[in-house]
Amino acid sequence: MVDVSQPSLEERMAILRVKMQQRGYLIPDEITDFIAKNIKDNIRELEGALNSVIGQSKIRGRTLNLSDVEEILKRKIKPIRIVTADHVIKTIAMYYNIEEKNISEKTRRQEIVKPRQIAMYLLRNDLNTSYPYIGRRLGQKDHTTAIHAYKKITCDIKNDKKLEQEINNIRDMILKN
Repeated sequence: MVDVSQPSLEERMAILRVKMQQRGYLIPDEITDFIAKNIKDNIRELEGALNSVIGQSKIRGRTLNLSDVEEILKRKIKPIRIVTADHVIKTIAMYYNIEEKNISEKTRRQEIVKPRQIAMYLLRNDLNTSYPYIGRRLGQKDHTTAIHAYKKITCDIKNDKKLEQEINNIRDMILKN
């Protein structure tokens, strides 16, 4: 088995230094820092970014400055997505084919209760939102309702692989949309 997790910032910096040394090309520290802080997913992408910077530097016949590097790598750098409670609720409503406003309704219909509980679970688990906020955001519910929903979904996930898959599908949709 091989560990293929994301390299840490220190590891990415070390990899860049080694690759520069192998190529006999030195890049200023601020540019190395920029590349290491923005190309995080894997070593291949990191090396590709370094190759792009070195290649452009050779083509232009000069050492690149930080704004040059930002321009070169802007297509390679993934924008940071900010996930909001509204986005989570909208995605859950879409997934279950219900209207967003239904999630906040005072109803005990199962086709609404389950998505609402999943929304409470994801808001707490993934966004670390407070229970009182979750309760207020989802139909002026008491914070204990949010606690109950979180605990229920946490327990249900352990016993219901279908529910676990639904939640993973929703998470994927949240990150893609």
